Amino acid sequence: VVGAVFDVQLRNPRSDRIGGQADFSLLGANVLVEGPLGSELSFFLAARRSWFDLVVKHGEDKEEGVTFTMPVYSDTQGRLLWSLSPRQRLRLDFSTANDRIDFTVQAGGKAASRDPIIAGSSSQRQSFASVAGVWESDFGDNASNRVALGQMRQDTTLRLGAAGSVQVKVDTGYLRQQLQVTGLKDHELTLGASAEGSDQASALD
Repeated sequence: VVGAVFDVQLRNPRSDRIGGQADFSLLGANVLVEGPLGSELSFFLAARRSWFDLVVKHGEDKEEGVTFTMPVYSDTQGRLLWSLSPRQRLRLDFSTANDRIDFTVQAGGKAASRDPIIAGSSSQRQSFASVAGVWESDFGDNASNRVALGQMRQDTTLRLGAAGSVQVKVDTGYLRQQLQVTGLKDHELTLGASAEGSDQASALD
């Protein structure tokens, strides 16, 4: 049996000096800035965006009768960390993400002949935003506790030719707690609790 457990989380910002990095590729770019804001505060801010849409504006499948724009994505992440004491930390985390694509199906094309309802202009928009305050406490060297209070929003808009459009917004608030004990031989114990509530709104056109 082959298996694995992945524990993925954002690292804390550096506190020794201001620094950062920038990466560029054929498809996009990302930038990171981080460092101290004083003796007890530190931060990082990262942003990423595709730019292939700036080079190639449109694509086309003449046989199918479909034209489309290049997909566009962007996202940001940030953290503000306040070290209250050697064993107590308070942090503010946020993240956002956006994706979009547009395409048009010509009425006389093959795609529209197979499914006439998709003829016309279509688009898809997706966005996500999250913000949370987290209180971290260390109990000795082998135990820690986290309490997080946060809010998330997801927004999806889809327009499909002559079928019309639909928009769905979901707002979720949550309170989470997690206790980790790592002093056990060859084991780690995690105990957690979560309470959340959500509000969903949708619209058809």
